Amino acid sequence: MTMALLIAAFLMGFFGSPHCLGMCGGIVTAFGLSMKETSPAKKRGLIATYHLGRLLSYAYWA
Repeated sequence: MTMALLIAAFLMGFFGSPHCLGMCGGIVTAFGLSMKETSPAKKRGLIATYHLGRLLSYAYWA
């Protein structure tokens, strides 16, 4: 990898962060707050399911 590619990847990630915050910030906050009384094992399962769905939807639309 060249230095220019690494810099470009970093800048894309950095400037894309507000998009992620706006699109998913509220959903993730509500999801986290709703799990206060949930057991740690169930919490891990729910979080893993959330990320699996997120990754599959990104892979489908990519």
